[in-house]
Amino acid sequence: GTDNYLWWPTAQLYDRTYENTNGAQYGHFLYIDAADESRQIAAADFKANLCTGMQMIFSANVADMTSEGKQVPQVMFKLYGVNYDTEGNIQSQKLLHSFSSGDFKNNTEDIPCLKATWYQVYGKIIIQKESGVENYSDFRVVIDNYCQNTDGADYAIDDIRIYIEPAKVQVIQEKPACESAT
Repeated sequence: GTDNYLWWPTAQLYDRTYENTNGAQYGHFLYIDAADESRQIAAADFKANLCTGMQMIFSANVADMTSEGKQVPQVMFKLYGVNYDTEGNIQSQKLLHSFSSGDFKNNTEDIPCLKATWYQVYGKIIIQKESGVENYSDFRVVIDNYCQNTDGADYAIDDIRIYIEPAKVQVIQEKPACESAT
């Protein structure tokens, strides 16, 4: 174009819907030309009844679209409890948990990671009592850019999922608690 913007990707990238349906359907993905400062990329709100002891699993797919030898993707996922006012605006929010994808230069099975290849970012937490999660029914997942500089750092994100599993208690008893019991 005429705006002097350089488009770095040279590899073809299809969204996860295309991959999961063997090319029968198309969907969308979010493409990021990262900045050298942390900032929010995307957010998704949801309602849930979460409580202490529940297990939450976060999953997303990230594809590195950066030129060779340039800055690689790093993203941070944050879970907030949110309170809204009567008009639907955020009145307050509390960070309940966060986790990072890490640096894609060193934490993929292919060293270095392959360009235009979807890698799953995965995080699993047990909701702690200190979070005060029972005080919220509305939640927000925020994805932040955590790249160190703008020398590259182009990447795509798709297929963000959150799984919730209730707390479980399992008791296994092979013999009676009292030795004299029959």
